[in-house]
Amino acid sequence: MPQLLWLTRHDSKAVAATRRLFLAKDWLRFKLTAAWHTDYSDVVGALLADSSTRTWSPELCEMIGWSQDTLPQVVEPTAIVGRITPAAAAECGLGVGTPVVCGSNDTTVELFGAGAIRPGEGAVKLATAAVLYQVTDGPLVRPPVSCYPHIVDGLYYTATGINSCASAHRWLRDRFFATDGFDGMDMLATDVQPGSDGLLFHPYLQGERAPYWDSKLRADFLGLTMHHGRAHFVRALYEGIAYAIRDAMTAAGTLGLRYDTLRIIGGGARSATWRQIVADVLGKSILVPANGDASFGAAALAGIGVGLYDGPADAVDRCCHVLGTHEPSAENHGRYTEFFAVYSDAQRQLAEINHHLHDLTVA
Repeated sequence: MPQLLWLTRHDSKAVAATRRLFLAKDWLRFKLTAAWHTDYSDVVGALLADSSTRTWSPELCEMIGWSQDTLPQVVEPTAIVGRITPAAAAECGLGVGTPVVCGSNDTTVELFGAGAIRPGEGAVKLATAAVLYQVTDGPLVRPPVSCYPHIVDGLYYTATGINSCASAHRWLRDRFFATDGFDGMDMLATDVQPGSDGLLFHPYLQGERAPYWDSKLRADFLGLTMHHGRAHFVRALYEGIAYAIRDAMTAAGTLGLRYDTLRIIGGGARSATWRQIVADVLGKSILVPANGDASFGAAALAGIGVGLYDGPADAVDRCCHVLGTHEPSAENHGRYTEFFAVYSDAQRQLAEINHHLHDLTVA
């Protein structure tokens, strides 16, 4: 069996980022093949897509003065785009002639790797940022929610981002729980009752994307009393991020998005306590896939490209397994719904104060 190589690329969100990507000398110097390709999902991420032809838009390129001759050829994500050259083999140690499959951007392959390949299936990612995904039957344009092509031909997926998730978790650890570590923090959170005895956390450490799109929002712990201890802060952080996901899901629902099933992925999903909190806050069953990172999805994609699998459905059936399910507690969901109402009301009332604080402290 030939050695396989798969590549994942972070999709760029702006023309400036696209320019850096396409003109990066280091990337060109370490090209693995003699050709240069990308897939349509990256074209969408570059904001230069023509949806009718599924390639670069001449009109958009002309608007920004970009020659299409400098852009990579657009191919299917499962296409073999070349083979490892002798020069590249000498640099990276891979065998000469190893097939290179195009691949796709990180969010596309991680959703695929989690096994979400049917309309209505979705995922929650607890990573540096939190992301709420849903597979859709064709493009679903509901600004400001992003929409990208899925690996399965004809399908798309929406992605709703929340700025601070595992990054907020890391911030709390680094500032106040360095000796406990993540495992110690998780044990502390497990011992606190749902609702954290009235301690709320708004996770706006870096402003917020969905559903507010407001860079001036600030994080807070709200409702502190003498009763609260260290464990409450960890539990409140878990719950606050789950509330933020529910906030984004509620807003997405007003745009017509409905989430039939949800898989949970990302580093934060290692915590069984956090997974259950997400299930209880959202009031939805949460599936726990055996794998859900971008590298796994990219590997499955490479397997399709070289013929190991007959297509996306075959790859998912053979490689993507569910380890378990977190069912929401009706009692906890009702309790969290009450707290979520306070969370939402506080967000509205504090927004103006957040803006004032921002204006006072940012030149």
